[in-house]
Amino acid sequence: MSAEVSTLAFGEEAQGSPSRKRQKTEGRQCRLAYLGPPGTYGNQAANAFASLLPDAPELVPCPYIPDIYKSSTEYLVMPLQNTIHGGVIETLDCLTEASEARTSTTVHEEQSLGLPLVIGDLDLPIRHCLVVKRGTRMEDIRWVRSHEQALGQSLAFIKERLHSGKTHARVIPWASTAAAAISLLEDDTGEEGHGAAICSKAVVELFPDKLEVLYEGTQGITNNFTRFLLLKRTGSPLDIAGHDGSVAAPSQGDDSRPSDFYILDSPSDIATLTQTTPAVRGVHTRPWTSSSIESTDTPVADGSDPALRARIDRYPSKYLVEVAAGEVASIGRYIGRTDLHIAMS
Repeated sequence: MSAEVSTLAFGEEAQGSPSRKRQKTEGRQCRLAYLGPPGTYGNQAANAFASLLPDAPELVPCPYIPDIYKSSTEYLVMPLQNTIHGGVIETLDCLTEASEARTSTTVHEEQSLGLPLVIGDLDLPIRHCLVVKRGTRMEDIRWVRSHEQALGQSLAFIKERLHSGKTHARVIPWASTAAAAISLLEDDTGEEGHGAAICSKAVVELFPDKLEVLYEGTQGITNNFTRFLLLKRTGSPLDIAGHDGSVAAPSQGDDSRPSDFYILDSPSDIATLTQTTPAVRGVHTRPWTSSSIESTDTPVADGSDPALRARIDRYPSKYLVEVAAGEVASIGRYIGRTDLHIAMS
């Protein structure tokens, strides 16, 4: 697996930026949280990011995606979206709900909040495997576990191979792909019959005497990727330049620029943004489940439209929007920029 790395400022310090020797905070090694245990795709993404950071941070596996965001580590790696199954809801929920604590659109005014800022992204190729305890046959499988993203990406395979003939395996969402595989090794799985997990081949390499790959390539398409975000807490030194609001001039047109991320509160905000910021690259939507929401909290472009007003009141949403860096958004709360980009193949 190879990787192409692009960055506007990674590899050289900006004038006046903190020394990279400060990477070790208060005499201890910095840490990077990811969705564990070892063997997950998040682990692979964390290793890729860590190899490019100065004084490689200690990797800290977390059992659930929200635990990554709640951790006290300096760096965080979180999955954002997948080619087949779309946005990762736990990550979107963390980013949009935490945005309530943000009151500005500049990084300088947020340094004391300790909230994570996006500083990079990575496109990781995803090739799922059907993994079982050694000796288990396809026709023996009565249940299959994995993270909901992997299950969704492998839905066609499950229907064809595990829901046909006499076989009708139960589909069980699990905290992570690797945790699902490791659960096969427990004496009491809590299920009847033999089970399987959908995960990376990397997990089998950790337990070669106990696990084996029964089928490789369960995902619906071969060109399948998951995009991971690298975040860093604003309360710790920013060792990657470019997070002071400045933007290096793009050398290869719009596509060469990183993405800036903003949280917006209503559809009318998106309409306003597209009028003032034409280089909108993506919109990720999640329901806004805040108990404090009021009908007057969400502005509508045309307040005289009762149908639109009712729809927004019943289905309030928040929007994670990314725009080409340098396109200054007039609205929304800024949550970071992908100065570091890794494309793996």
